[in-house]
Amino acid sequence: MQYKLACLLRGLLALSVGALLLPACEKTGSGNGGSGGDAATVPGEDTRPAEPDARADASADDPRPADPPDPRPDATAADRSGRDATTTPDTTPDLRFSDVGTTLDLPTAGDAAPPNNGSVTGLTAVAANTTVGLDWPRVPEATNYRVYWATTPGVSKGSSVLESTEPAMVHRGLANGTAYYYAVAAVTAAGEGEMSAEASATPGGEWVLEELGAGDFDDVVTGGRVSRLGLPDRIHVLLVAEGYLENELGKLHDLTTHDGTRANDVDRWIDEVFRIEPYAQLRPAFVVWYLPRASEAHLGEGATAFGVTISGGGVSTVTAAAAPLFSALDGEGGDAFPFPPSSPLVNHVAAFLLYDAARGRAGISGLTTTLQNPGDRNQRIGAAFGIGHAHEFTHAFASLRDEYLETTNAARSASETANTAPANTCSTLPWAHLLAGAGINTTEGLVGAFGTAELGYHPELKCLMNGTHDNGQFFCQATSSGGYPSLTLRSDDRMCNFCREMTAYRVFERSRILSGTSGFATWKSDYRAAFYQRYGFKVPSPVPQTLKCPEDAAARPVFQDCEP
Repeated sequence: MQYKLACLLRGLLALSVGALLLPACEKTGSGNGGSGGDAATVPGEDTRPAEPDARADASADDPRPADPPDPRPDATAADRSGRDATTTPDTTPDLRFSDVGTTLDLPTAGDAAPPNNGSVTGLTAVAANTTVGLDWPRVPEATNYRVYWATTPGVSKGSSVLESTEPAMVHRGLANGTAYYYAVAAVTAAGEGEMSAEASATPGGEWVLEELGAGDFDDVVTGGRVSRLGLPDRIHVLLVAEGYLENELGKLHDLTTHDGTRANDVDRWIDEVFRIEPYAQLRPAFVVWYLPRASEAHLGEGATAFGVTISGGGVSTVTAAAAPLFSALDGEGGDAFPFPPSSPLVNHVAAFLLYDAARGRAGISGLTTTLQNPGDRNQRIGAAFGIGHAHEFTHAFASLRDEYLETTNAARSASETANTAPANTCSTLPWAHLLAGAGINTTEGLVGAFGTAELGYHPELKCLMNGTHDNGQFFCQATSSGGYPSLTLRSDDRMCNFCREMTAYRVFERSRILSGTSGFATWKSDYRAAFYQRYGFKVPSPVPQTLKCPEDAAARPVFQDCEP
C-alpha cells in the first residue's frame, strides 16, 4: 500500500503556506498481503543484514533495578489530560513542552537570517493524536520563544501562552477533532518580537507525536548548526506498542507520569536512549512518535496487534509485524502517518515496546532485525524488539553488531563501519585510527582487539553493544559442575569510542547530509577528526577495563592488544 501522489502534493502545499495539515486518504487495501523479515540492510557502507538473531537482552543481562510502579496504571483518557487545567479535561493541554533535551548553544549555519526585529517566519503545525507539533526556523538572537494559542482563529498576545527555548515543541493533551490555532514570537535581548503568521492544526489519527527535534543539530565540521532539515527529512523514531491491553495503555504513556516520575514505557525508552552519546548531542535530528494500539491478549496468550510471538521468555518470531507496521506508515486511512517513508526507506527506525504482563511494563528478552514492506521490496525498516532499549535500538539505527562472545556464532565479515572484525591485525581493524598512538587516542590499554579468531574481535572490553551470552566461557574458569559462570560486559550508559563515532555517522547518513557511496569517504576525510576534536575521545575509569569472575578475589584488568 503506497502513499498516494495526491496526499504528497497536499503535504507539500501545506508546508509552503506554513501549516502542515495532511488529510487522510482512503485505504485501498488490507495491508496484510505478505510478510516481512527478509534479511536487509540499513543504509550505508555496511551492507550486512541487521542482526537477525541478536538475543542480547535476557533477564540476566538486565541488571538495572525495577522502576517504581506506575501510580496510575489504569488511567482513562480523560484522567490523562493535562494537569495545569484551565478548561475542561478534554481540551486542557499538558504544558510540558521542553521535550527535545539539552542541545549545544551554537550559531545557526543553515536558516536564513530573519528580520532584524527577531520575528518568526514559517511556523508549521503538525496534527497528530491528541498532540500538535510546532516547528519554525531558529531566530539566532532568541533566548526563548512564546507560543500563543487558542481554539478559535485570531490568536493574539492575550491568548494562552506556552514558552519554549527551542524552535520546535509538542503541545500535548489536546482534544482530537478540535482545531487549534498558533502564533509564535521570539524573545531577544531587545524584548519580544512580532508574532508570526497564524498556523492551525486539528489533532487526530492514531500516531502520537512525543518529541520534535528542531532539525538543526550540531554540524561536527563547522561547529555551527547544519542547515535545518525539513520535517519529512528528520529521523523518525517509531515506538510501537505490542501486547498491551486497552486498559494497560496508560503504562505505555501517561501525562501525569510524563511530567513527574516518567515511570511509563515511552518516557523510560526515551530517557534510556537519549542519555547516551552521541544521541544526546545530536538529539535535535530526531522526531519520536508512538503508536498506542491495543492488543486483544498479552504476548504468548493470544492475538496481539502486530503478531509478535514469544518463547521461553524471549521474542521468537516477528515477521508478522511487517504488514501492520507498514500499513500504519503509508499515510492513508485512520492510522495515517504524517510523514510516510520514502522508497528505499532511509530515515525511519522502529522500536517495539513489548508488554511483559508479569512485570507490568515493557520487557521481554529482545532481538533486532529488518522488516520488509509486503507491498514494496525496496522499503525495509530496522526494527528493535524488547528490552535493552538502547542496545537493541542501536542495532537497528546504527547497524552495529553484538560484541559479546557466543559459541554458536562465527566471526562476521569485515566492513569499514563494523564494530567487529574477523582478524586482529592492527592495520586491518575498522577502528585502527583509534589505537593508541594513531593520532586520536593517547591512552594505552583501552582500544585493542578483544575476542577470538573463531568468533571475531571488538575494540573495547566493555560497551553498550556487549552483553553476556558466552563471555564467561572465554574469560572465567569452569565451575565444579563443568559449566561457566555468567559474565556481563555491557555498559548500559556508554558506547565504546568507535561505536559512538559510527552512530554519529549514521545520523548524518540517515538525514541525507552524507549519502550515497561517497558518504562514508567524506566522513573519514572531513568529519572523523573533527568528531573527536569536538566531542573528545572518551576514556573510562579504570584503564585497562576490568572484569570479575567467581574465582577472582577482586576485579582484574583485561586488555587484548591487536597483532602487528
